[in-house]
Amino acid sequence: MYIKMYYKKTRKCTVYKDNYGRSLSKLLEMFREAKSDFPELKEEDVDVIDIVGPTNSRLIGIKFNLKKGDKVPSSYEKI
Repeated sequence: MYIKMYYKKTRKCTVYKDNYGRSLSKLLEMFREAKSDFPELKEEDVDVIDIVGPTNSRLIGIKFNLKKGDKVPSSYEKI
């Protein structure tokens, strides 16, 4: 399952998976998931991030800025 978040104030999105895989293939899966929501998204627009928190240590995810006109799907939790 993918966890998707949209940060209204900064217009950034994050996507990560609720498992501890840290391989390139896992990152590419996350990228493909984000690209299915934002078809104009390019690899160079995406940063790899560490997800930290009391229950999420050692997870990785991706983060990207929204472009003007991008509509955020309802599957993204708005923060």
